[in-house]
Amino acid sequence: MRRLAQDDNICVAGPVLQHSGRLEEADLLDVAKSKSQEHLLAIANRSQIAESVTDVVVRRGDREVVRNVAGNPGARLSETGFSTLVRKAEKDGILTEKVSHRTDIPQPLFRDLLVRATQVVQRRLFVTATPETRAEIKRVLAEISTGTNVAPRDYAAARRTVLNIQRAGTLDEAALATFASEKQYEETVAGLSVLCKIPIEIIDRLVVSERVEPIIIVCKAAGFAWSTAQAIIVVRTDGHRMSSRSLETTCRDFERLSASTAQRIVRFWYARHCTDQATGIES
Repeated sequence: MRRLAQDDNICVAGPVLQHSGRLEEADLLDVAKSKSQEHLLAIANRSQIAESVTDVVVRRGDREVVRNVAGNPGARLSETGFSTLVRKAEKDGILTEKVSHRTDIPQPLFRDLLVRATQVVQRRLFVTATPETRAEIKRVLAEISTGTNVAPRDYAAARRTVLNIQRAGTLDEAALATFASEKQYEETVAGLSVLCKIPIEIIDRLVVSERVEPIIIVCKAAGFAWSTAQAIIVVRTDGHRMSSRSLETTCRDFERLSASTAQRIVRFWYARHCTDQATGIES
């Protein structure tokens, strides 16, 4: 069964991946990490899917795959898995609806889902929600409309993921570049924070800046290659992509910037952050 599940021909592997109860979690993980979107779709339609498998499927899966996972009540989702779904749902109204209907979604992520949704999707969610959920939606939408009490981006789950990878000894520049190339925004920020030994509050502020200079400074200070810096720039500007000319200019700036200068600037940012915190505590 394991050999059949690993077959590149989806006509062979598909029925096994979707229906076989003899495949173990490790077998499904191997397929989820390396095979095609059709293989991922077959796994997404299993009656039961473990969290570890679901995390990989939603991270690698295309729109059809993640929609099927979100609509599958037998798919167990970790906080990391939910965070990935919420992020991908930002540009997918159907996925937003499927995720919002899951009874196991953590409340902070449900709120984040609403904040990211378009007004059309928000209204559709309100109409189809249960009375209890409708009350929560109404409250959150009221906060959004007035611009008050909007929750900051939650990096808790991403930070736990990154720290687990660090404890396993596999957190490095390549892992960070993979986060960025796979559009894992929160994990990219958390990974940059841990690898560069910079508080996540600073990294968050630098990454959301409209300017790209902070990113190239942090990456140069850490000794990263341009390809890594570029991947981070692309993930932070997803939906507002830079032109090829702008990227070429940024690359030249990155190459000209010395590591010592970049490190000096990062130390200044860190010192200013510590001063701001101290001032806030005293006040």
